[in-house]
Amino acid sequence: MRIAHALVALGLAVMLRGEADAQQRPRTEQDPVTVVGDRWVSIGGGAVFPTFSTHALEVPHPDIETAVIVIHGLQRDADAYYASMHATVRKAHAAGLTRAETTVVIAPQFLIEADAQHHHLPSYVARWTASAWKGGEAALAPEPRPESFGALDALLETLAERARFPALRRIVVVGHSAGGQVVHRYAVVGRGDAAATRHGIDVRYIVANPSSYLYLSADRPTDDGGFASDNGARCAGFDDYRFGLKNAPAYVTSRPLEAIVRDYKARRVVYLLGTADNDPNHRVLDKSCAAMAQGPHRLARGQAYHRYVLRHVGPDAAQTHRKVLVEGVGHDHRGMFGSPAGQHALFGAWPPP
Repeated sequence: MRIAHALVALGLAVMLRGEADAQQRPRTEQDPVTVVGDRWVSIGGGAVFPTFSTHALEVPHPDIETAVIVIHGLQRDADAYYASMHATVRKAHAAGLTRAETTVVIAPQFLIEADAQHHHLPSYVARWTASAWKGGEAALAPEPRPESFGALDALLETLAERARFPALRRIVVVGHSAGGQVVHRYAVVGRGDAAATRHGIDVRYIVANPSSYLYLSADRPTDDGGFASDNGARCAGFDDYRFGLKNAPAYVTSRPLEAIVRDYKARRVVYLLGTADNDPNHRVLDKSCAAMAQGPHRLARGQAYHRYVLRHVGPDAAQTHRKVLVEGVGHDHRGMFGSPAGQHALFGAWPPP
């Protein structure tokens, strides 16, 4: 009870500090966030991480039917993604795709040390490096250094608890840009959806405009639309994690590749791609050698990866892995989620049109 009261007080203090800083948005991924989420999720070992959420997750909600977990981008501005998803839910409600009053929106926030110092957060609040949270890697602190994918496991397992969410029938895990990288890699190697799947809950992953993808072999796209093994000819680390499975963290290597491929094939994944996200010189596009081996820009990389899944995992994966194009939209999470195609991918019947 004492910890719960401390977390409530911490949330109020952080919100007030965030309001004072609200005019100064973070400019790079190394800058501290202006606002920290005011709800807290336990991820084991006494560690917690913050979220923005329309509902308290520790108490029962018998009427909730849909849960949306939206992952922020590079700047960890979960508040902006939380607001964007609220707007998307309202649009989807008006379109008859979901009911706003029975939908919980959750925006988890993966903090770094600069955030913890700026907001004077206690030692039990998890913090990662600016790179580690994107790939499911271990936190800097606290001990036992929880993994960011373990945090997502905890969130999904909480939603799957029938005592808390007895009417839940759909969980949507969605991310754009760096958040899209997180959602994609988690869809490949994550395991927190097992309980939800057992309960017959529709779990789907919406991967929107990431800079890169996690390949399951050394094959990479070729100019003729096929695939060939690079074998390091372009760059030595082209197949290292987070682009491939070499030198992956413990969360990834704890299961054999066969199990990873089997589970990924079974998961419902939408590759939501903006047709105007095709700038090879975009300011936050990953232009490293390993990323460029996947294609010249985000649209090309996404289209190539969908082809790769159908070839590597098997053509019947087309039933669960769908490519959806959002015409005329570039690198804009509001435009992607709020488009008719985006709304149907998130909330419509499976498979999306």
